[in-house]
Amino acid sequence: MMRTERAWSTALSIVAAAAVISGCVQPTGDRVEAQAARLAARYPALAGGRYAVIADFEDPRHATMFDVENVSGYATWSIASGGGIRQTGRNALRVTLAGPSDALRAGAVDSEAWFLKRDWRDYDTLYTSVFMPSAPASRLRLTLTSGTGAVLRQTHLDCALAQGWNQLAIDLWEPGESIDLDDVRQMSWSLPAATSPVEWRLDDLILTRDRQTLLGDANGPAGRMYVLREGRRWRIGAAGRFEVTIHRGQVVEWFDLAADPARLDNLVEDTVLGPTPLHHRRTGHESGADPAASMTERVAIAPPGSPPADIHPVSDGQVAQLEGVSSRQRLVSASPVRVVLEVTWLQQPSPAPDRAGASPSAARRVLEQQQWVIYASGDVFVTPMGAPQADAQPGEAGRRHYAFCVARAGAWRVDPSGRFGEYRPLDSPKTRLAVTTLGGQAKFGAGDASATGQVTVDIEGSPTFVLGLAGRDAAAWSATLRAPPRLDVAVGRVITAAASEPDATMGAFDRRIGAYRLRPEGGLLRFHFNCGPMPHHAFEIDAPADVTASVYVDHVLHESVVREADGRLVFLVEAAPSQRPLIEAILHVIRPVGQATTTKEGRPSGIDGRP
Repeated sequence: MMRTERAWSTALSIVAAAAVISGCVQPTGDRVEAQAARLAARYPALAGGRYAVIADFEDPRHATMFDVENVSGYATWSIASGGGIRQTGRNALRVTLAGPSDALRAGAVDSEAWFLKRDWRDYDTLYTSVFMPSAPASRLRLTLTSGTGAVLRQTHLDCALAQGWNQLAIDLWEPGESIDLDDVRQMSWSLPAATSPVEWRLDDLILTRDRQTLLGDANGPAGRMYVLREGRRWRIGAAGRFEVTIHRGQVVEWFDLAADPARLDNLVEDTVLGPTPLHHRRTGHESGADPAASMTERVAIAPPGSPPADIHPVSDGQVAQLEGVSSRQRLVSASPVRVVLEVTWLQQPSPAPDRAGASPSAARRVLEQQQWVIYASGDVFVTPMGAPQADAQPGEAGRRHYAFCVARAGAWRVDPSGRFGEYRPLDSPKTRLAVTTLGGQAKFGAGDASATGQVTVDIEGSPTFVLGLAGRDAAAWSATLRAPPRLDVAVGRVITAAASEPDATMGAFDRRIGAYRLRPEGGLLRFHFNCGPMPHHAFEIDAPADVTASVYVDHVLHESVVREADGRLVFLVEAAPSQRPLIEAILHVIRPVGQATTTKEGRPSGIDGRP
């Protein structure tokens, strides 16, 4: 269907400072450049990529696409000259809503001067700023609508706001599961708790393509790892092997690139891998006190036609009793061998007065932290680390002043221990097809997927759970993980976890990181091990920061030895030449060219306290 040409502006970056506006008079280049710089100063993510300005209200025509749904008889809107954020200009939209049925709408009226941009597929985040005068009506609901008539779809987000100006960064991944982002017809804002007229202000509506390559190349050499950030999502994979997308501390996509290079078959379609903790103010249910408690529940796909099980709808009134829980993902280290992430779940505090004029930055209480270790072989080891004693710093880097938005309608359940809650949007297909399983081994796949079209999850006997493509002999693989082979060490020694740690190692194998940990003696390591059915074997060498290693597998030089950010040497052995290979590592001190690297006795210097 052809669409009416719409007037909207697209800015690339401060350097380019170019705006594309169709159907109206072009502004001068100086004006575009100055406004682009002001917007990027307020919203730093705009400086690095493409973005589209839906409205900033500096041009009066921007307001012509807005109207109000006036059920109470008191709803109004107007341009507030001088009422905008000074950093981005003078103007904002002044809105008065007097009841929960009143709404400000964008795109509901036909305007020849300015139109709502419909196609949002190229963007990751919606940025905006909202001024709220008082806390009693501080819950703002944003509704996005796509399509018309029989194909009309809606999704709702509730944003907990503080008094004063709030910056909102709304990730478009979740709305994209419920509406068609290529046909966004309307945006509307309402105040569900309003019982009398409330005047608030809206400034800056900006879509941004917020993407960054942090490691490697998705089209690079086979087996080499890459990390891409797209908004709040992380795409992590190994070229030609696999790719996982982690969003809000959960796996939302998993592709077997060897069998599906076009990424057409999402192996976790209609579900997610990983928990979503939620704090309930009335009952006090929460996760985090016991690391094992939050890992007792998993979600798998129901057979076609099966109803959801153990998923209880939450009414809109009950949502008000639910504390918001947000998450942040931090890249700890990334190398061609593995990627390590830290996921932190944070309890969003109730809005507090904003005395400084910016959004609140009070610390959020940490509910739980998780460590994710993702290997180039496609195996993922996830371990809950519990909740640290100290409160976390608020938000992500670059996002710490953004208010938190959560889907309005949802599903809520508490596990048998009564300590862990799970929450998902009911308007998401993930909820409609979700069932719960307790303990044992769960498989995630779509319909009658083949063995390579599944993801196997092993969660028995340990707080750590392990994810991996199930093309291998999954039963033998899981058994090996529960009882990994011991190393026969001739030179050096293994590093084992204390028995009191929540996931004590079996021999030298540490399931928390999916690797064997070793310490050399005299700059040397020498050991045998039995390969078994595991697809890979990873090894960590504890060594000083100025040391590297040459590794030999059955006397053949092994090339992929990397040093991670914390100084550990890591290498991965895949397709070993024998079932019981000999591994030898010779450590070398890294020195400028021309300097000696060994002692008179022939040992590498500076290792294990030696001269």
